[in-house]
Amino acid sequence: MLTLLLATALAAVPPNARLTASENDCTFYALPANANGVEAVHVDCEWPELTVVTLDALLKKWEAHASYFSAVAKAETLETKGEVSRVHQRHVASGISDREVTLDMWRETVEKGYRYAWKNSGSQEPLWDKSSVACPQDEGAWTVVALPRGGVRINYDLLYEPGGWVPGFVVRWFQTSGIVTMLDELRTRANAG
Repeated sequence: MLTLLLATALAAVPPNARLTASENDCTFYALPANANGVEAVHVDCEWPELTVVTLDALLKKWEAHASYFSAVAKAETLETKGEVSRVHQRHVASGISDREVTLDMWRETVEKGYRYAWKNSGSQEPLWDKSSVACPQDEGAWTVVALPRGGVRINYDLLYEPGGWVPGFVVRWFQTSGIVTMLDELRTRANAG
């Protein structure tokens, strides 16, 4: 489902999306649940003070995501072949076990910007910490394009199935407040230079 969503550079709000929040110049949506009951997230932002160049410097450095996204505790690039890097990450959230996943991550040129996409790698690395839980699905993208009047438009799409048992309130928190926090962290870091 999310792969179809990511087919266009900046898709309109997906059909059947449910508005969940609107703040920090962003509008947040939850998409209908997949067969496993997991809702994808779609975010649409316009940040007038930033440029594609500034955001590109941050988003294309896969290992650096751990330095400004609080939900990414560790990121290590294992190998790069052509445009695709295999990156192992550990994700943290209060109240649940850490999650770990090995992702294929790549950057694509789109009209007036870039798309930074990821999905579970076909080859998963062993967990760094045996108390962590393997994440069965982490698929998404940041799409950043220049606006004609200046600034950028950002779409963030994510389908994240955490694996293991996670209380419903934690899932709902992540799909609302957790995603809001991630966008705030990116904007703050980009504005810091």
